[in-house]
Amino acid sequence: MHNCGKTADFAISLHKIVSKKLEMFLGKRNGYI
Repeated sequence: MHNCGKTADFAISLHKIVSKKLEMFLGKRNGYI
């Protein structure tokens, strides 16, 4: 059961990092820096 919590935390932090990078990428493409 311990691993399940760790995996969920990892997925959440990974998702946050990815969405932040995606925002930066889309912002640069659209000219909003």
